[in-house]
Amino acid sequence: MEGGGNHYDDGHLAELLELAAGGGGGAPLFPLFRSRTIGLAAMFIMWGASAIIVGAVPELAIPICHMLLSFAFLMAGVALLTLSVAAPRCAMAARAATTLENWLMALI
Repeated sequence: MEGGGNHYDDGHLAELLELAAGGGGGAPLFPLFRSRTIGLAAMFIMWGASAIIVGAVPELAIPICHMLLSFAFLMAGVALLTLSVAAPRCAMAARAATTLENWLMALI
């Protein structure tokens, strides 16, 4: 291998990121996640659900406080998804979704 550095990135990474974001005239690869708020909600839903499933099935393998935290992440994701879907029709839901998104981003 010549040159050193990141040999996996041969200049195509920026093109792939632009393609994934929907640039270049094509549709985005993940059309559901065009909104940052919906993507964040989906991440928290998957994070909470996967932690609950891994920690509780088939028996309780993590402390109960971690289960409750995972449930809180799951509910935060559901609340953010609900607010972001309602946001185009209701200004109060849009403000609440923005506030919750800022809190969750500060948490991460």
